[in-house]
Amino acid sequence: MDVILQSIDHPRLKEKVVQVKERMLEGESLSKALVNEGVYDQGYGALLMAADESGHQDEVLKTLSKHYKDDLERMLSSFLNRLEPTMIAGLSLLVGFVLISIMLPLMNVLQTLG
Repeated sequence: MDVILQSIDHPRLKEKVVQVKERMLEGESLSKALVNEGVYDQGYGALLMAADESGHQDEVLKTLSKHYKDDLERMLSSFLNRLEPTMIAGLSLLVGFVLISIMLPLMNVLQTLG
């Protein structure tokens, strides 16, 4: 657990892992400590507890890791899909503003000359 703590940079996650470590030192199982500290929700917690009893904790943790990674990629992709049109619209407005700010003085100069 100390190696894990050294590799974590996020302060809230680090605090959670410290609390999980303290619970484990008090004799609680890893799965119960993770659920009780809110690292995993109840659904995943039940899966972890079943894996803990059956001895397949490593496989379940790998599966949960893959599931969270897939969820993160899906949410990030969805966010980017929503962000792209907004950025394009914003940049179009910016380019339009720049064009108008250049063309209006030119039109005034042409009207004065003509």
